[in-house]
Amino acid sequence: MITQARIKELFRYDRKTGHLIYRKRCGHNTPGMIAGSNNHPSGYRRIGIDGKYYAASHLVWLYHKGWWPPELDHRDLNKQNNKISNLRLANRTQQNANQRARINNVLGIKGVHVRKDTGQFRATITIYRKQRCLGSYWTLEEARMAYVRAAKKLFRDFARAA
Repeated sequence: MITQARIKELFRYDRKTGHLIYRKRCGHNTPGMIAGSNNHPSGYRRIGIDGKYYAASHLVWLYHKGWWPPELDHRDLNKQNNKISNLRLANRTQQNANQRARINNVLGIKGVHVRKDTGQFRATITIYRKQRCLGSYWTLEEARMAYVRAAKKLFRDFARAA
């Protein structure tokens, strides 16, 4: 497992950008270059060290905190923003709470869909893989607010309504 000492030996941390910067020559990389690449299908920056690839966000956490995080969340949803102030520990439920509405969401409002049988707007929320109904409403705004209230109560700082 990679250590904080190894990370600090290879890289310096740029506070303005959140990037790890090479301190010395490593393979084809030169000192001063931004470490890693963005070409991974997940969209996250990955950095190769000693023949193994790591998520840049986890390496930044290790660089600062000295221990490997189980799961991290990007507060602002920007997968490229690895500033330590933008990273926080999160479980899977918290990470799911801090997501935008799915791309196939017709209404564009997280947790709300139209009931085909009545035409009402139904609000639902998922917690620990179980979907809970928050009620059916005649207006989109009422359904949205039901979701927002429940999300803030259940997920606090991780709640994202859109």
